Amino acid sequence: MKFLKQRGDWYHFERVISKPLQGVMGKTGWREALNTDSKVEAEARCRRRTVETDEEIRKAKEGTYRLLSDTQVEDIAVQWGTDFQLIEPPRVYRRVFRSKLRLLYQSCSGLHRRPPLLLEA
Repeated sequence: MKFLKQRGDWYHFERVISKPLQGVMGKTGWREALNTDSKVEAEARCRRRTVETDEEIRKAKEGTYRLLSDTQVEDIAVQWGTDFQLIEPPRVYRRVFRSKLRLLYQSCSGLHRRPPLLLEA
């Protein structure tokens, strides 16, 4: 098999991506252990991995290849939002939660302005 390499007793999948597609895909190729010392099992795993990498290369050529899945993008967005709030809390709170924080502060604190008490004579 073309992409099957043996190192010692173990088999690996090794495939290089053509130069024009390396920039699109963000890598130069695949080099993965197939976690087997059986040639028959390694060939089957190599065929499966070849089909998967063919699909990735096809998507890259068509312009539909994505470096990150939707789940990975969501995870990054959530982490960025959390980090941003930890780094810039006053700014975030002022912009996003201004009115709610003001109401909460006023209801829980005696420091805000209150109308003067009218004393009855």
